[in-house]
Amino acid sequence: MNLLHPAALPGPLRTVLQAIVDTSGESPVVFAIECLTRGPRGTKLEEAPPLFEYVRRRGLEAEMDCA
Repeated sequence: MNLLHPAALPGPLRTVLQAIVDTSGESPVVFAIECLTRGPRGTKLEEAPPLFEYVRRRGLEAEMDCA
C-alpha cells in the first residue's frame, strides 16, 4: 500500500532487503538484514538520494515516514 498521495510520486514505493555480512572470519556470516526504501522502478527516483531529495523539496517527509 502506498501511503503517499498518488500524485506525489510517478509510481509506488518499494522495499528491498540487503544482507549485512561479516567477512572478518573464515566464512562470511550474515548478521543483519537492512530494509531500504526505493522509489518507482525505472525512474530517477529509484535510488535513495534523488528520492529523498524529491520528498524534502515537496515537504512530504511525514508522509514518507508513514509510508
